[in-house]
Amino acid sequence: RQYTVTTVHSHDSTQHCIMNGSPLGQLKTDDPKKAKHRITLVWLACIVLYVGAVIAGWAVAAGGNGAASGGLGFAACFSIAVTGIVGCFGTTVMRKYPTPPAMGIFLGVVSVLSMQYLILSAIFAGQAENASQDDDESEYSNDVAFSMFSCFLFIIFLFFSTLVWTYKDHLITVDPLAPGEVYDAPTSAAEPVVEGNATGFTPPTPAEAGAGGAVTQYAGASQGVSM
Repeated sequence: RQYTVTTVHSHDSTQHCIMNGSPLGQLKTDDPKKAKHRITLVWLACIVLYVGAVIAGWAVAAGGNGAASGGLGFAACFSIAVTGIVGCFGTTVMRKYPTPPAMGIFLGVVSVLSMQYLILSAIFAGQAENASQDDDESEYSNDVAFSMFSCFLFIIFLFFSTLVWTYKDHLITVDPLAPGEVYDAPTSAAEPVVEGNATGFTPPTPAEAGAGGAVTQYAGASQGVSM
């Protein structure tokens, strides 16, 4: 006799096991309040590091000498300005409009911003090395400070985007205007609705219908009964 053994693998259970064994699995939680609390703490850490980067970027722009330093000062100020705009946009989205399209755009922008600060950290580290060879202590300290804050912002933004992706089920709300979604619009208080009438249709009065049988027909039709 030959026996055939069929093994059925569940995609959800396999993915659950993989997530539990990974660092992201340690961050998973079923408590929405705990997830939002973690997101808030990391976002506040981003703001604190951003303030430090603003100070360091201002020092780079004000204390640089030469064409190269002027270009790096512009890069520092421009990146700081872009980060401020992204911060205002992200705060508004997470508080008022956590829909799938808005949260997806915000997550993508934060991920790209994280990579931008990684590049800036490497560039300013190289500029700091050149400044140390020229014995320019002021420019060296400014470049090192902005390079360090850029590295910190790279790490914190990357961690924040990871948390947003991990807790997306707790953060994203269903868009009522999305295709395929059922949206129950509230009925007006001025229009009474008959009990059991799901469509909001009000049967006519006997005077309007002109006959009692018509009232029965309309009432049955409003409740989904074929007369």
